[in-house]
Amino acid sequence: MKTLYFLAFSLFVLSGCSFGGNLDRMNELKVVGQLKPSEENQYHMYAYFDFPDGRIPVESEREKTEDENLQYQYEVYDTMNVELQLEKLHTFGVKKKEHAQEEIEVLNIDTFPTFILLDNTGVLLQTSDMDEVDDYLRPIPSIEDRDT
Repeated sequence: MKTLYFLAFSLFVLSGCSFGGNLDRMNELKVVGQLKPSEENQYHMYAYFDFPDGRIPVESEREKTEDENLQYQYEVYDTMNVELQLEKLHTFGVKKKEHAQEEIEVLNIDTFPTFILLDNTGVLLQTSDMDEVDDYLRPIPSIEDRDT
């Protein structure tokens, strides 16, 4: 009888551990499913930033900071619309850490800024390097060229 209880308890514990892993995978599928496009040949990209107070400070406030990472985030934010090939994306969004906690946790984002590029299959690229994003997007035709 003790053996039966032990086996039942062991099975319960093992299934609980397995369920935790499945729950993480379910959260990942949910988050990625909300971010990715539903159709082939479409691309979505999101840029995650960690700005103080969850807002983008005005230029005079930006100049006062001595935090190098924060200065870098401001620089990336100011230049990304010009430097990145946004005409190739169906969706581009800027997400602030305070408003995207679940996504940041599920996608294991620990460096800011981080860019996430997705197609209908899921995450294609996750990087903090704008040049890497540019290199990845370069061979992709613009939306206008894909539709012809």
